[in-house]
Amino acid sequence: MSRNHLYILVVVVVSALFAMVDSATVSRNVLIGVLLIVTVTNWRNINIAHISCILLIITLIEYLVFFIFFKYWVYSSFFGNAVIYMIHSMLDSIVIWAMYNRDKISRYVLKKQGYAQELGYKIFTDSCLVVVFTGFLVIDVAAFSENLLRNLHELGVSRQIAEPFWNVYFIYDLYLPIKNILNSITISIIVLSVYALYVKPRQLRAQQQR
Repeated sequence: MSRNHLYILVVVVVSALFAMVDSATVSRNVLIGVLLIVTVTNWRNINIAHISCILLIITLIEYLVFFIFFKYWVYSSFFGNAVIYMIHSMLDSIVIWAMYNRDKISRYVLKKQGYAQELGYKIFTDSCLVVVFTGFLVIDVAAFSENLLRNLHELGVSRQIAEPFWNVYFIYDLYLPIKNILNSITISIIVLSVYALYVKPRQLRAQQQR
């Protein structure tokens, strides 16, 4: 097995183990750590650094919003879950928009910093993350919809109509596992992108100089 294949295998195995973690806090903290490391250590690779930085900013905003939400707000489970899923959906949409327009964002930042705008361009990571965060958006919208269905009585619907849906927890039960899988895929994409765009080219240059 070549070093390249071994590197990819390690990333896939670690990501698979990470996807099995049954904790939203651990999942989020690992993601923040990876994004922070990639952002700081890949400042010469403008495109991957900007992608990682955007994800890091959105993730930190999410962390701050929910820290305040859970610490200071008193809410019913129906209202609380509805707000949580709405916030997640909004942030997912922002990331999708940011990844779709990431080359424009990078060129704008480069222009403000006085660097050549041509350094900012789309890479395969942008498209991959649009797909992944579309998955995040789908599961968040589905969870929001299921929460409404499960709590129709809170919306004034008669007990006779609402009661059959009180035990609908299909998306709710799958929510954390699916989120962890998508987080692990996000980490894999970022790490493999760093390898493909920075580590691998350096190895090739070193071999050519021998």
